Amino acid sequence: MGKMKAAAAQAADQGKKAVDSAKTAATEKSAGRRAQYENDPNTLWMGESKTTASKAGMASAFYRLTKDRIWIESGVFGSKSEVVPLWSVKDVDVRQNMFQTKSDVGDVVLILEDASLTTSNAGFLNTGNFTGKPAGGALTGQVVLDNIEHPYQVRDTLLPLISDARHAKLMERQSQYIHYATPPPAAAPAPAAAPAEPAPDLGDQLRKLAALRDDGILTDEEFAAQKAKLLGS
Repeated sequence: MGKMKAAAAQAADQGKKAVDSAKTAATEKSAGRRAQYENDPNTLWMGESKTTASKAGMASAFYRLTKDRIWIESGVFGSKSEVVPLWSVKDVDVRQNMFQTKSDVGDVVLILEDASLTTSNAGFLNTGNFTGKPAGGALTGQVVLDNIEHPYQVRDTLLPLISDARHAKLMERQSQYIHYATPPPAAAPAPAAAPAEPAPDLGDQLRKLAALRDDGILTDEEFAAQKAKLLGS
């Protein structure tokens, strides 16, 4: 019985060490990646969830903002990676409870134009921060950047970027619509055929032949032959 307990304790200890080792490796990997993000000129803001897990050195979610999208890493070991294009966001809200307000922490809620806009993002619909509900006949969704510091400053940073991204997307859509809606140019009409020259006047030709005979240019025999030709005889 004592050996069984000892074996169980040893297995539990080994399991704990394995978990701790995995956490340490994940933390180091995440720290290295975030240091790289900090040095990236495309990074406009970085933040993480200020939850109980983050106090232990591992945030439940990490966020990175660039000029046209938000990158989200979530999961215990940062195992989920998702992207939210800013053109798909139609509004931004901030939610704070009494305890969050005291420490200037809150949730920044991204209200999406259409939930289906993000179905191409790997794992996006698996995040627990995503919700969908009917609204005006269409699906809308929310992505929550939860428990982040200075949420109103983050919202103020997001709003002009979202406006620019949505304007650029609108211009792109209009350009595509014009391209597909504009009919191809009509083929140029074929040039009109030149009018046929009027048939020569028979009497005029006979008079010219007679003048040539009278002037001695044609003999009587040549005159008779040409006249017969004109008359078709």
